[in-house]
Amino acid sequence: MKLIEVTCPKCKAIMKVDKANKEMNCEFCGNKILIDDEVKKVKILGVGEISEEQEFKNALANLKFKEYDKAYRTYKSLSERYTDNKEVWIGMLRAITKDFTNEEYDPLYETYYDKYKNLVDEKELSKYKSKYENYISKFSDKDKKNAIKKQKREKNKEMRVFTITGIIVIVIFAIAFGSMIYGIVHEFNEQNSKTEEKYKTKEEYQTEINDLQVKIDEEYKILKSEYDKLKEEVKPTRDKINDLELKQHNEFMKNGFSKKYNAYENDIKELKDSISGKESEISSYKLCLDSGFCSSGRSSSMKKYYSLVTKRDKLEREMNEKYN
Repeated sequence: MKLIEVTCPKCKAIMKVDKANKEMNCEFCGNKILIDDEVKKVKILGVGEISEEQEFKNALANLKFKEYDKAYRTYKSLSERYTDNKEVWIGMLRAITKDFTNEEYDPLYETYYDKYKNLVDEKELSKYKSKYENYISKFSDKDKKNAIKKQKREKNKEMRVFTITGIIVIVIFAIAFGSMIYGIVHEFNEQNSKTEEKYKTKEEYQTEINDLQVKIDEEYKILKSEYDKLKEEVKPTRDKINDLELKQHNEFMKNGFSKKYNAYENDIKELKDSISGKESEISSYKLCLDSGFCSSGRSSSMKKYYSLVTKRDKLEREMNEKYN
């Protein structure tokens, strides 16, 4: 068996050979690579692929030329494979902070620095310790609190998109499988409808539709007022939750899952439970106001609003079928 010295792609140490099992074993990180007789290369790369060593070099080059987004994406990919590699975490920290020049705070700064700190000795840490501490000290508690709020808003936005998408899928599904039933029912109603119709002309239809629209607009204002009132009622509690979550985050950065961290967790849970009912109502109001989907709401105003909208839409369909 012909062998060559190979550097471990995970921790960069020299790997040794187990002749019996035909594998290379890294004594430092435990990484193993199977080898064959007459081996020339540990890994044959496919067309378009690059080695992991080259990935590290590319990421470092991106940092050098201030292409921070590219560097971050590469280090992020490497972090999924090399969680115990110090170069990954200091690289992610440098990329996300734009080499400690980014003026916006992100909680991930402290997360990446702590991971890096746990993998190096004091001598290695001294390369970045002062620079990092000077940089992070520029951000106030208000900056950190605002960053956490921003993250929550983005998360809530994603949840709203997910919810609306789900509703659209359900509606499309219902339309696809309900069209045949709707056709049968519609034909039956046509055959058994009264000969005398309430609205005989297009103008009569339009007059009734316009009257309904006025009522709909008035009811919308009532809904909006109820929605704003609910938001004001939960705002003080929501502010307390945000403040506690910031303190909990700071406690975790210092002491991990400590007793104080758990105490914050209990307080946050109690506050969230105290407004969970109103938060649910707020979501129902929001959905009704934004999309007209009000059937999940318990408010009498929502039911009235939904009934008026349904009646208006029905009249518009009837008018269009007869006169368009």
